[in-house]
Order: sequence, then C-alpha cells, then structure tokens
Amino acid sequence: MCVASRDYVGSVIAIGLSETYAAVLTDGSVTIHAIESAEDSEDEWHVPPKGHQPEVTAMGMTSHFLVTGTSRGNILYHLLEERAVVNEYRHEDCGIRRIFPQPEGTRSIFEDDSHMVYLFNPVNDQVLPIPDFNGVVDNVVWDCEDTNLFALFDSNNIYVYSYLPVTISGPKISLLTTQTKNSGLSPILLANGQLTGQLQSGALEQVTLETHQALQDEAVRTGGPQALRRRFDSLLAMGDLKAAWEVAFNLKNDDVWHRLCNAALDAMDVDLAIWIFRNQGNASMVLSLERIRHIEDKNLLAGHLLVLKDGDYNTAQELFLRSSFPKAALEMRKDLKHWDEAMKLAQQLDPDSIGEISRKYAGMLEVRGDFPTALDYYQQAQDLCAGDPEVEAACQGGIARCTLHMGDIRRQIALASNNPSLCRECGSILESMNQLQDAAEMYEKGGLFEKAASIYIQNKSFQQVAPLMAKISSPKLHLQYAKAKEGEGKFQEAVAAYEAAGEMDSVVRLNLERLKNPHKAFAVVRKTRSSEGASMVANFCISNGDYSTAIEFLLLARRNQEAFEFAQAHNSMDAYVQFAGEGISSEEWARVARFYESSGRHDKAGDMWSNCSQYEAALRAYVKGGPEALDKAISMVGKANNPSLTNQLVDFLMGETDGEAKDHNYLFKLHMALGNYEQAAQTSVLIAKQEQEMGNYKLAHSQLFETFRELRSQKRRIPAELTRSLMLLHSYILVKTLARIGDHESAARMLIRVARNISKFPEHIVPILTSTVIECQRAGFRKTAFEYASMLVRPEYRNQLRPEYKRKIENMVRKPDKDAADAEEPTWPCPFCRTPGPETELECGNCRDVIPFCIATGKRCIVSDWGRCPHCHFNCRIQDLSKILVAESKCPMCSSKVTPNEVQKITDPVGLLREEEAAVEREANGSAQGEDSQ
Repeated sequence: MCVASRDYVGSVIAIGLSETYAAVLTDGSVTIHAIESAEDSEDEWHVPPKGHQPEVTAMGMTSHFLVTGTSRGNILYHLLEERAVVNEYRHEDCGIRRIFPQPEGTRSIFEDDSHMVYLFNPVNDQVLPIPDFNGVVDNVVWDCEDTNLFALFDSNNIYVYSYLPVTISGPKISLLTTQTKNSGLSPILLANGQLTGQLQSGALEQVTLETHQALQDEAVRTGGPQALRRRFDSLLAMGDLKAAWEVAFNLKNDDVWHRLCNAALDAMDVDLAIWIFRNQGNASMVLSLERIRHIEDKNLLAGHLLVLKDGDYNTAQELFLRSSFPKAALEMRKDLKHWDEAMKLAQQLDPDSIGEISRKYAGMLEVRGDFPTALDYYQQAQDLCAGDPEVEAACQGGIARCTLHMGDIRRQIALASNNPSLCRECGSILESMNQLQDAAEMYEKGGLFEKAASIYIQNKSFQQVAPLMAKISSPKLHLQYAKAKEGEGKFQEAVAAYEAAGEMDSVVRLNLERLKNPHKAFAVVRKTRSSEGASMVANFCISNGDYSTAIEFLLLARRNQEAFEFAQAHNSMDAYVQFAGEGISSEEWARVARFYESSGRHDKAGDMWSNCSQYEAALRAYVKGGPEALDKAISMVGKANNPSLTNQLVDFLMGETDGEAKDHNYLFKLHMALGNYEQAAQTSVLIAKQEQEMGNYKLAHSQLFETFRELRSQKRRIPAELTRSLMLLHSYILVKTLARIGDHESAARMLIRVARNISKFPEHIVPILTSTVIECQRAGFRKTAFEYASMLVRPEYRNQLRPEYKRKIENMVRKPDKDAADAEEPTWPCPFCRTPGPETELECGNCRDVIPFCIATGKRCIVSDWGRCPHCHFNCRIQDLSKILVAESKCPMCSSKVTPNEVQKITDPVGLLREEEAAVEREANGSAQGEDSQ
C-alpha cells in the first residue's frame, strides 16, 4: 500500500525514513519532510538551508536524528523535532563518503573519501578506526538488541565487530569473526545475531552469525561441556560478562574463571570482578577491589586496575597523571620500588618525599653494589630529612656501609661505634673483606658475641675472647675454647669450657688425670651415663683398688663380663646386683643366682632367679632361705599366677613337703597375693580365731580389720563369719573406751554380747565375766549381774576370782535380790524395713537383713544419725563417735586420728549400702565371666 509519493528535484542519492519523517539526499542537499505531508508544505526543511552551498555527501537517519556528512569532512547530528544541529564533528583527513548511524543514534560508522572506515561516538566525539577491514563498505547493520555489536558488508564477506566503550585501555573495537556473505543478499535487520536480508528474487532469508551460533539453546542442549565452553568464549568476546559468569558457574573450570576475571578487570566492571573473586575465595583481590570500587574517575580507576593486573606500569602511570589524583603515579612507583621513576615524579608531584625516596633508592643501589651512587643518595636523604631521627639513623648506617665498601675502614668504624645494629652489619662486611680483627670488634659492639668469639678464637686472641664466653651458648665455640685452654695448661678453665660445650667425657678425663678430683668425675658419669667416661672411671678405680666402685662403672660402660668377674673375684656380688639394676640379661641374672646358691645365700638366689623369670628355681631357693624368704616367695608366686608354683608353695606351707606346717599367716598372704579372696578370708578368720583363743585380741582384731578392708577395696563379698568375728572382737575392745567416757550401759551391753560367746575367749573367761558383773551392776542390770555372778562361783571358776571381787560376788549370789530386773533395752527401727528391734540386735527379726554396727557403740546404726569414719569408712552413729573422738581423738576401729568435724552425715545410707552391694555383684559377675572365658 502506497502511503505517499513525492517528486524531488535532482538525482536521488540516498533516502532515509523514520516513523514520521523522510529524508532525501539530492545534489548535495537533504530534504526533510513529514512522510504524509504535501509538497511545498511548511513541514519541509533543508540541510543545508536554501541559499547555502550544497555539500552533503552522505546521510543516515534514526528515529530522532538526521546524521549528515559533508565533502569537507563534517559530521552533523540534526535533532528532527527541533530542526537543529546538536553535535558537529570535523574529520580532518578528507570528506565523508557514507555514514551508518546506530538505530538510537549514539554511535555511527562512516567511510571517508580514502575508503577508511571509522566508528564515531557523538557523546564525546571519539573516533576509532575499524580494525582488520581493507575492503569497500557496501553496507553496515547495527544489532538492534546489542547496541555494541555491528556488521560490515563488502561484496563477499560479513565482518562482525564488538564495540566496548569502556576498558582499561580506553574504547576498543574488536573483530569477532569474518564469514562469507550469500551472493545477492541485501541486509535489512540484525537482531541478537540473527541477520535478515533480501535476496535478488525478493525473498527474505535469515542467517545466524557465526558469533551467535554457540548461543543457540539447541547447541548448548546437545553439545555438552564443549558447547558450554564455546558459549562462554562467544559471550566473553562480545563483552556480555554477566551471561558469561552464569556459564562459568556451570563449567567450574579454573581457566574459565581466570579469563572471566581478566575480562571483568579489562571492562572496569569492579562489582562483577569482586563477585567473581569472592566466589573463587581470593580474599586479597576482593579487599583490594573493595578499596577502589568507589572511584568515579575512569583514568584513576583504570590505573589502579592495571596495577592489580600486574599490567603495563607505564600506561598506568599515564592514566594516573591524567586523573584527578596524579600523585597515585608516584605512590605506584614507590610501591613497586621503581625509585628512579619515583624520583622523577616526586620532583613534580611531591618534593617533600624526595628525601625518603633518596634513602630507599640508595638502599637499592647499595644492594646492587653501586656504592658511590648509593653514598650520594644517602647523603642527599640525610640532608633533606634532617630532624627525623629514624631516617637520619638509617642514612648514617647506609653512609657507613658504603664508606666501608669503598675502603675507608677507620671512618666507617667511627660512624658505626654507637649503633649496635650498624655494628653488626659492618662486622659482616669486614668479615667478607677478610678484615677479621676489625670484624670481631664490630660484632662484639653489635652484641653478636658468638660471631666475635669465633673470630677471636680463630685468631688465637684468647685474652679478648675470655670475657665473652659467659655470654655464649654455642657448644662448638666452647669446645674450641676448652681445647685452647687445655693446650695452655689451664685445666680448671678448660673443664668449665668443656662442661659448657657438653663435652663431659673430657671433663671426666681432666678431673681424673689432671685435677685429681675423682669424685667430680664419678658424679659426672653417673649423671651422663657415658660409656666412654664410665670406662675411664672404671680403669681408674681398678688401678686404685676400689673394686666396688669399679663394678658400678664397668656396668655403666657395658663391660658386664668384666664387672661380673670382678664381683666374683672380690666377693662384691651385692654391689654388682645393686648397680646392675634392670640393665643386664636373663643369662647374667641366672649366673648371679648360681653364685648366690653356691654361697648358701638362698634368699638372694631366689631374687635373681625371679629377675630372669625362672620362677620354679626361685621358689626352690626361697623355701631354702628360711622364714625370712617366705614373704618373697609368696609375692613372687602371686605375680607369676602359675598353678604349679602355687600348689608347690601351698604344699610347703601346709607341711606336706617337710612335715612341718608353717604359720597360717603365710597361707593368708598367699591367698591375698593370688587374689583368692574367699580362701584368704577363711584363713584370716582362722588366724584371728587362734590369736583370740590365745588372748591376743588386738592382733586378732587387726587381722580381721585388714582383711575386711582389703576385700572391700577389691569390691569382694565379705563373708558373714568374718563380719561376726570382727564385730564380737570390736565389742570387747570398745568396753574400756565406753567405761572411760562413763557410758556404763553401753559397756555392759557389749560385755553381755561377749559373755554370751565366752567360749571364744578361753584365756580370759573369769576376767571377762567379772567385768560383765561389775558393769551390769553399774548400769543397773541386776538380774544379768546375778546370772553371771552365779556362773563365776562355780567350782571351775571360783578359785580364779580376784580377791577384791570374790567376796562381793559370793555375797551377791548368797543373798539374791528377788525383785532384781534389767532395764528394758531401747529399740531402733531396721534401716531396711523400718521394723523396730533391740539396739544391740544386729539381725532384723523381720527382713533378716544384717544391720551395720556402730564402731563407737557396737549397736545398730541409725538412719537419722548415720556417718562413717573418713579413713576406714566403717559406719557409725555420729553423735556417739563424736563423744569418743572428743575423749580420745582417734577412730575406735582403725585408730586413725580423726576430729568430730571430719565425720560427715550420710543422707541416704540405705541407698549407699545398696549401691555398694551392686558394685560387689558386678565385680563377682565380671570375675566369673573372666574365668569362664579362660
């Protein structure tokens, strides 16, 4: 459909259309009018205006602008709505031949009369030549989706370019690809890499640019990682970094990330670069970029980014100098230690920093060996920084070092004399120059005493090195000094130096041979355990007839055979055993054992056989060694845990070997050593019974008590017989204590308990019964007193009564009190079932549980007043035990010293007892399982 038609005067060179305007180039002039306006209407206007010379040679049109080029090289932007020129650029080289504005008008491609093609940016009048294009432009098409992408056409090819307006090095145009153009194709539209053109037949054809083929969804979907890599390459080339980041995230490839980082920095996209580096865990780059992300000056920002990339520092300097902060160029050169360039910049940008730069430049020149030039800069820095003590000191040090390198040693020494650090540096220089004496003096002044001493010793300047030795820890130097002193015959000083050097064998040698101080040598060898030193001491002792000491040091020297022979020859085998310790072999122990056997010292022989694990031989020796060796035999058999050995020893103790039974205590000790706690308890009760029958009540009590405590510590069940026997003996032993504190009632009840079991006290029947009668009288138990008085007047006991009690007891029996009665015994509840019962009755009549007895009274323990001795952990009534502790200050059971405050109340005694019973049960089950597994 024809919208409008119009005739123009002249030959039509070019036509441009927008939505509302048409522009026609004819004979050097452009006519612009509304598309649907009538000819010669007021809407028509001309470029140049009528009356001016027509010189327009090229034109292009966008929705808002008419862009014209002239034969004189002018490019003008006309705003259509205002009919005004808004921008004019002068191309100096030649006239404009063709021009192709970008649809928005913000960029234009133009060709001049010399057929050179350029990109023009009207915003800042930048003109960039199009690289890698040498043909004749047929057409130019801008991508309407990507404003920085355009394609140039010549007769055969399509050239695809990317324009990056902002990079570190400024605006940049890059050729992305060159591909063959279909013959007869006239481009119409380029959108996101899809080129639409018209063929000569009039048909439309679409072509995907090679740059965008990798961006097609189908290519990515079927191509795998390689397709992703090609997509990344295309996006990176076109400058679409955010889309490239998404692809890189999927690729997870270090090389891809590295390229993307560099591209972000090149594009000065600091935020994206921070994002990438943070994702890569590069904290240092993130921090560096964070510090510069606020910079708006592009030249300053570009300079910093070039430095971060370790790029072209000269270009970075130029950028800094063109920026709003030119001193950044100086800071960069200082950071890079480019002191020559920094010096030149400082003269213009910061003259106050010349002194500091001179000092640092001098330091670099000094390292390079250019001492004369370094000296000049040090002196310049010293002059410029006068008043700064730190800089002056550094310059003075540099001047001294350079002066020294240049051969002026005396001046250098004067300069360095008051500066320890400088003295050390100068000492090193002097040493490298082989000026050793001067170097040593410098080291000494600088506090490097070991270096100074080493040189003094090397030069044999012993007088100068002597004061330094106390400040030196190097063993090597002390050893050198010690050898020198020994060579001078100063042995005491040599010994001190050898000790400092850790050369203790030389200390031993000098004390034996030169200083005649053998005891010091002995002490040194005993401490160091040196074989060589021990050999020297052993030889010394042998030559002086000190065989016992010689044996000790022969063993330390590992000359065991000689030590044994000396011990054998000089009857010093005890010394051999004493000093041998665990350092000799089983064969040597056996040899010693045979020696003791031949000497009749069977107990010692048993020890030796035991040391080499020959237990049967040890047992044979021990049983020959008499009663004194039996304890050793028991201990050895307990450790060996060998049934055969155990049976042999039991046979011996029971008298089956020699017909003579041994003391039961040995059998008890054997059972304890073997862990046979039940047998040990039975034996202990038997031993206690024997002692009790002989009247040795305290011994019997101690035997039972120790057995009780050992069984409890091993969490073993305590036999009831052992508990009853201990309770009965303890009841008797308590009587005197109770009577002493005036508790006659409790004393009487304990005696009544003992009297009811009087057959177990055969040695003291009459005294015990007499005491029972007396205490019962005192307590008011007249009926019970009469009963036991009647027993005492029997013929078998009557004559044993003590005279002072005999008449009184006889009268008590002759004239009995018919109304005599005992006070009723108090009752206390059973702690387990709470059933009341007499307080001296220790077995509950209801639940049949045995109630723990109080070690202070022999009576039932009371839940509300329950405590324990802190040492033996036997139960007690706290108040009653406190009375005894006030009077005697010791536990009536274990005799340990205890104060009343140490006895703590137990809040849940029944729970504690049950917990202890459970622990015993667990131990018993564990032991049974162990025996079954064996």
